[in-house]
This record gives sequence, C-alpha cells and structure tokens, in this order.
Amino acid sequence: MAQREHGGPGGDPMGIAPRLLDWLGAALKPGGRLVLALNKPYGAVIRRHVADYFDSGTRDPYRGLWAAGIKAYYYHRTVEEYVEAFEAAGLSVTRLADLPSMASVPDQDTILPPGGRFPHFMLLALTKHSSV
Repeated sequence: MAQREHGGPGGDPMGIAPRLLDWLGAALKPGGRLVLALNKPYGAVIRRHVADYFDSGTRDPYRGLWAAGIKAYYYHRTVEEYVEAFEAAGLSVTRLADLPSMASVPDQDTILPPGGRFPHFMLLALTKHSSV
C-alpha cells in the first residue's frame, strides 16, 4: 500500500484504516501491544469474493449482511498491504494465528471440496516500535 489515502463513510476501509491505525499507534507506548482479529484475506478467494487475490480494492457485498437487509461491503486487501499499513502506523506484527475453531464448513459459495475447512479470521498481535 504505497499511498495512504483516506476514505470517507461507506468508503474503502483501507482509506479509513490508516487513521485508526495512526491513532492506535499514537495511543500505545513504545513496546505496547495490540491484538486484532481480521477477515483472512486469502479467504476472499476461497469464498469467491474475489477471483484474483492480487486484485486489491475489489469490493463485494457481505452476503450474510445483505441477506439481512444491511448493505455492507467487503473491500479486499492483501496480507502484504495490511502489514505495510501496520508498519506505517509504527506497529510490527509479532504473531499471526489462524483460528481453527472459527473455520467453517464450506457452503455453495466456496471453492473448498466437501468437508474442507478454512479459517475465516486471523488473529494478529502487534507491538509498537520502540523509540530510537
């Protein structure tokens, strides 16, 4: 994510996320830690939100929310772009964990074979860079 543009309400979250990440980075003391859970970007391909993993910025309706009458979108970003956004905010990824307990059995909107599982979320531990 070479450019850190800011989006507005209902816009691309990677436009909004840098402001949130900047605030979180500023709120933490050097060495402070933060834990986030995010949709797993590779899951966008598995769940057919995007056909090309590297097609960053692709927008697709969140199917479950749309079915409930809530118009919300999924904006795809790669893992690399997330890591770059964390680094730009002064945060380093110190751990990434898959959540197998939250892996779902595939439905008709997946490329997984019958019985296959894939974690929808990842847990990230971040640490604020130490002052130099």
